Formats: sequence, structure tokens, C-alpha cells
Amino acid sequence: MATATLDKSTPQARQPVFPKKAPHGRRRWVWTGLWLLVISVGLVIGRTWVFPPPVPLPVPRDLPPTVGGLGRLTPEGDVISVAPPTPTGAMSGARVEKLLVSVGDEVKVGQVLALLDTHRGRAASVRQFQAMIAVAKAKLALIKAGPKLEDIRVQEAVIRHSQADLADAVSSYERAEILATKNTFTREELETRRLRRDQAQASLEQQQARLEAMKAIRPEDVQAAEAELAQAEASLEIGEEDLRNTEVRSPVVGRILRIHARAGERVGDEGLLDVGNTGVMHVIAEIYEADIDKVRVGQKAKARVPTLGDVWLTGEVVGKDLVIARQDLFDNDPVADIDSRIVEVRIQLSQEDSARVAGLSNARAQVVIDIGQE
Repeated sequence: MATATLDKSTPQARQPVFPKKAPHGRRRWVWTGLWLLVISVGLVIGRTWVFPPPVPLPVPRDLPPTVGGLGRLTPEGDVISVAPPTPTGAMSGARVEKLLVSVGDEVKVGQVLALLDTHRGRAASVRQFQAMIAVAKAKLALIKAGPKLEDIRVQEAVIRHSQADLADAVSSYERAEILATKNTFTREELETRRLRRDQAQASLEQQQARLEAMKAIRPEDVQAAEAELAQAEASLEIGEEDLRNTEVRSPVVGRILRIHARAGERVGDEGLLDVGNTGVMHVIAEIYEADIDKVRVGQKAKARVPTLGDVWLTGEVVGKDLVIARQDLFDNDPVADIDSRIVEVRIQLSQEDSARVAGLSNARAQVVIDIGQE
């Protein structure tokens, strides 16, 4: 209980004076702070009791030195985007007429994967050029073979007939000449028979020359026929090339991974389809520039693909680029350096592990390379 005091400073105010009490708001904030402190301490103690901190495992001192990085799965030779040949002229803007493969199909080098809508027209042109070549070859063969035996026999018969006519004309002229010396034959009749003899002689010579011409093979005729044949063959080569441009063929041995354009659709910038040799799978690892000098071809490596869980795949370093590039793959660390300089290292997986990840092209992977080997 407060004790009253008297204020003696002035005679008018001789009344008791009580001490001032602390404001109610200040006391409330003090108690609130105390409660918050108690709750915080309790939470810290409870979390430590429920979730004890992990005990660090002892690190063996005999672990081999390693270099790690992020990577991606890819078939041997990478995923190849197959596109039609470069369109020219009427080939520009061709569409897919028929797709001959499906996703997962195994293909060989040079196998036809699809036909464009200009295929039928080009195939007809090829058949036309083939017919032209056949005609040109037949013509050349006829020229080189000379006339037919039947034609020669006919011409020889004509010559024999002309010889008979000439013999008759000569005999008639000689008789008329004898009679003309006896003045029993006019000069006009003698001249007529002489003219007939000369005409028979000329006709015989003409038929004989025709026979020689039929038997003769002129080099000029052969050269002209050969030129026609060469022209037809060149046209066929052009037609076959145009026909090949309507066929999309596989450049490698592998498997169809993805199809971008179906029948009736135009082929876009991404190509017609993707193909890759999934029989041998690689991991393209991005190794930091500072560590790339430690990586050598032949070193053992391991890769873990999150899709497969906590399974490590085994492989071997088979190559590395000679160009330093920017990093393309990043982890989930928000403070990670996104402008790091890396070198791509190619790791070939074992045959067993390649079969396990054959359908996971472009999947992310964590890579560890054992650099302690020589």
C-alpha cells in the first residue's frame, strides 16, 4: 500500500502525494515478450529432440580422386534430325505423302523412311527417260549392224534385173547398129536404142551404189546415234536425282525416336523425324574448365539418371571436345553459377547399361569420373 507524503513547497498544497503507477500497456508487452521467448526456446528444444542433426559419416581416406558434373543421355553419334533433301524449283514446299516407319522401328543406312508428294511425278519422268534410252540404244545398234539381210537380197535382185535390162538394151543397140550400116534402120531408131542402153547402164550403176550404201556404216551416223544415247542417259541421271529428292532416307543405323510430321503435313524446321543408334548409349557430361585437364580418354566413369532412381551406370570416357563453351545444364541450387565455362566429355556406357537407358535419350544425368587412373 502506497504511503502518502506531504508536499511542503507551498502552504496551499498540503495534500498527500501518491507515486505514479506503470501504464497497463507496457506491462502487457513485457509479458508478451516473455511468452514469445519461452515458446521459441521450446520449439528449438523440441525440434532438436524430434529431428536430431545428422551425424557426419567418416570419409575414407583411400577414395579415388574424382571429377563430377551434369550430363545428358544420347545415342552414339547424337540424335539426328532427318529432313528431306534441299528443295529446288518444283520441289519447294513438298508435303509428306507416305510415312514408312513408326517410332521404335530399327532402320538401316539408306533405308527409305518417307515419300514426298512429288514422288509419283518424278517416277513417271524416270520411266520416260528409260524408254528414251532404250530407243536410242536400239537405233545405235541398227546403225552398227547395217542393213537387214532381207533388204540386201531384195536389192541384189533389183541389180540382177537391171543387169538383164542392160544386156537386152546393149544387144538391141548392137543389132540396130548393124542394120543401120545397111540403110535398113533409121538414124532416129538407132539413137533411141542407144539412149535405152545408156539409161539401163545408169540404172544398174545406181542400184549397185545403193547396195554399197546399204552395206556401208558411216562414222557420222554412229556418232549421231551415240550422241542421242548420251543425251538420254544424262536426262535419266537428272530424273533419278529428282526422284531421290522425293525420298527421305536414313543416314545412319539406328532406331526411330520421334516423328515430327505425318502424311499430308509439311516438314518444319525440326525435320521429319529423329533417329539415333540407341544400341550404344553415351553420356555427354559438362566438366568445368578448371577440371578438364584431369580428364583422359579411357578413364572409368559412373552416371546416375534420376529416372532410374539411385542406380549408377558404368562407362568409360571415349572423347572430349576441344572447345570451351557455356554451361547448358544447371542444378537446382539457386546460387549456382549459371555462366560457368565447361568442356563436353563423351562417356560410353556399358552394353548392359546402354540397353537399360535406350529409351531415355536427352535424360539428365549426374556424372562422376575417376581421374586417379593413368
